[in-house]
Amino acid sequence: RRNFYPTSTVATELAARLRRQDATFADVKIYMCPMVDSAVPAATTGEGRWLQLAGPLRNPYFGAEMLGCGEEVRK
Repeated sequence: RRNFYPTSTVATELAARLRRQDATFADVKIYMCPMVDSAVPAATTGEGRWLQLAGPLRNPYFGAEMLGCGEEVRK
């Protein structure tokens, strides 16, 4: 989780830009966990984001404990 956080942060920033510029990326879903600092103490943004190609959301930061926790980022 500690290694996933920075990689996922960069990937979701890129995906958000691509979604705004190219309709091909419209189906890429970005989800957000507002409690990432509980799972990853080094988290600096206050939220953890990740990509999925389809729902339902599956929170990678808490695993089975809170698999459905989070919300989709629509912008």
